[in-house]
Amino acid sequence: MFYRNMVLPSIRGIFIPLFILIVLLDLEFPLLRSILQLPSLLAKSGSGPFPGQDLPILKKVVQSEIIVVGKIQHLENDLLLLKAYSEAKENTPFQIATLKVEKNLLGLKNETHLRIGWPININIGRRVLSPGPFTIGQKGCFFLVKYPDQDFYFAQQLTSPLRDDSPSYKEDIEEIKKIVKVLNEPSKALAAKTAAERSQAINILLNKYSSEPQQLPKGKKLVRKPIDPAESKLILTILAEMEWKVKNENILALELFYKLGVEGEIHWAEPKFTTVEEYRNKMKLISKKWLQENKESYRIKKWVVE
Repeated sequence: MFYRNMVLPSIRGIFIPLFILIVLLDLEFPLLRSILQLPSLLAKSGSGPFPGQDLPILKKVVQSEIIVVGKIQHLENDLLLLKAYSEAKENTPFQIATLKVEKNLLGLKNETHLRIGWPININIGRRVLSPGPFTIGQKGCFFLVKYPDQDFYFAQQLTSPLRDDSPSYKEDIEEIKKIVKVLNEPSKALAAKTAAERSQAINILLNKYSSEPQQLPKGKKLVRKPIDPAESKLILTILAEMEWKVKNENILALELFYKLGVEGEIHWAEPKFTTVEEYRNKMKLISKKWLQENKESYRIKKWVVE
């Protein structure tokens, strides 16, 4: 499932040559860039559990169940051998720590301490992501999910905590708060006064709805379920009204359109093209047309564990 998040939507019936990859990179898919930059990420990650580069803040937030500001108070002596993600063939050692919660940004109620874990080595192909162990006294903002069938929360791959001594820490916390506000009040965010605010709202919501967990409880599976019809229509309407310019300004709109998952839907077919510019122009036209014609009938779906 995690790897499906890394794969861009395929173009049906068309062999994807090298220049299509260039198009998609030029459209700046953040998650794809994160994966392609993995070698440099590994080299810059340092010895602590706070790599210098990983997923953007938005991706970290939408993949998290809990986001807290806190401090590592205690380290357990024994490591736990568990899978770092559902499809992993081998177990990975997890460092377990006690985190004192100083501020809840998402998901918690009255908890003051959390038992959290971090995979020390994650095998990705032939490379090993080694963020290193926790140390007592480390402070930061932690992006966490509940590990299935265990009594601790953990940081998923490429969702490293933010160090409180980072130069951008305060700005990052403010960005997290803005994203969480949209997730908590989607209707209000979609009705914002400015087009820029509305566009940012659908960016956050579509990233959330297209995110899959890396771990599933035993006996559970992932399914796609429709979201509220009124919210779905509003998101499609806002996306259709966004600026779909031909050059680099086109980045967000086309990426968000692909997150809708319309491949295989009635009245949708990828355009035929021979050049990058032709692809951009045709996608702008047919995507906006499809959104206008199908905003009443098409329902955006989200991943649900059941």
